[in-house]
Amino acid sequence: MSAPHLGAQATQLPPLPTLAPRSGEATIAVHDEGDHLAVYMAPAPLGVLVPVLAPDTPTTVWDAMGQLLPSGAALPSAGEALEGRPTATIPASLRAHPRVLLAAGHEWVLCAEDGVHATLFARRASTVLRAVHATVAHLVSGSATPAHRIDPRILGRLSRPSFRGAHRLRLDSRDRCLWVRSPGATVALTPDARGTWRIVS
Repeated sequence: MSAPHLGAQATQLPPLPTLAPRSGEATIAVHDEGDHLAVYMAPAPLGVLVPVLAPDTPTTVWDAMGQLLPSGAALPSAGEALEGRPTATIPASLRAHPRVLLAAGHEWVLCAEDGVHATLFARRASTVLRAVHATVAHLVSGSATPAHRIDPRILGRLSRPSFRGAHRLRLDSRDRCLWVRSPGATVALTPDARGTWRIVS
């Protein structure tokens, strides 16, 4: 992936990975775009992400036809998104780039790029951390182990902006490992007795 753009004057956002993840895999990349952070996620568990991003605050969600969905309604998938432009809530550097909008909350906007990728534009690093945690937890929920907590060192690494490329995660059900391949390093995580995926030392 190329370096992130530099804010409101940018003409192009960083490209997404060229291939969608296979089953048991995920891609996460965080970019610092000046007035906000952009988090690229694939696959995007939208039904998990939105409740995590806004558990106690109002969230606006649209269906495929552009109609507002009532609170508690099923969320659209990335491929069923709609064109929407609530420009008051979209960061300045995003307004020049048409996006397929899925949901918007306080200081964040969730968009679909295509059938599997989603992008979260957020003002706060804590919002990014919650989204990354939800994406990784969704991935490991497909394992045979009941472990669902994630080593905070890995969450911190995945949530920090990087100019070096995307993180690629792969759940290996045979050896019960979660492999995290980052630019310059690859680590394996296994579930411990307390139900947390920890880095293998």
